[in-house]
Amino acid sequence: MKRIYAVTGAFGHLGNTLVRSLLKQGEKVRALALPGETCPQLENRDPSQLEIVRGDIRDPEAMDAFFAGRRGRGLCGAYCRDRQHHVPNGSQAV
Repeated sequence: MKRIYAVTGAFGHLGNTLVRSLLKQGEKVRALALPGETCPQLENRDPSQLEIVRGDIRDPEAMDAFFAGRRGRGLCGAYCRDRQHHVPNGSQAV
């Protein structure tokens, strides 16, 4: 079975660079993007290679569902508040 990479922040600068690189290598990608976010570079890709999922990394249940069964993970999105970065489980990343 071919691996599917799950990437958060897929429509941001780093995330969409990672997604495009994986697609160029022939990999399949499941990409998380905020509802209402747009990224023309990714939105018209082959759906058999790229699955775009709308969700928010601040929603633990959505994140559990997004990453379920995924082996390769790219966390390129972060929730920022008060100049500190927070990951979904509440621990801080510096």
